[in-house]
Amino acid sequence: MQGAIAPTDHNWYTFLLQRGVLEEVNFWTPSTHHAFRGEPFSPFLFKLKAPHDAICGFGYFARYSPLPDWLAWEAFRSGNGCVSLEAMRDRIRGLRRGMNYRGSGPRNHIGCILVVEPTFFSRADWIPQPTDWPPALPPADPIRSLPG
Repeated sequence: MQGAIAPTDHNWYTFLLQRGVLEEVNFWTPSTHHAFRGEPFSPFLFKLKAPHDAICGFGYFARYSPLPDWLAWEAFRSGNGCVSLEAMRDRIRGLRRGMNYRGSGPRNHIGCILVVEPTFFSRADWIPQPTDWPPALPPADPIRSLPG
């Protein structure tokens, strides 16, 4: 079975860690350009971006769907890693600015990766990324596959 290692930001992780036990989270992406294709219920590891560069938790991939941001909010609420729809939209805008987003689909659509049974590690339990990994994944491959 293969899995995935997906880069995320510290704010998403911290917000969800503080929520305690969750049944599911939306690991959304600011674009629907790269649809995530994983084996259902395969491991899905959350990797914090620099300067942390560590695995901070995991869950199991359930499904991918491109959705309008408002529908993602209605479906997952705080499971999106934000306090409100407006806060989520602000984060989407910021990420899109940083990646020079030029989407071809509807502007309000995002990629929704449903992850079930998420577990978030305390900082003491983070797993440092291997030293031979590149500092950042290339934009064309935002999610790294685990060996099968």
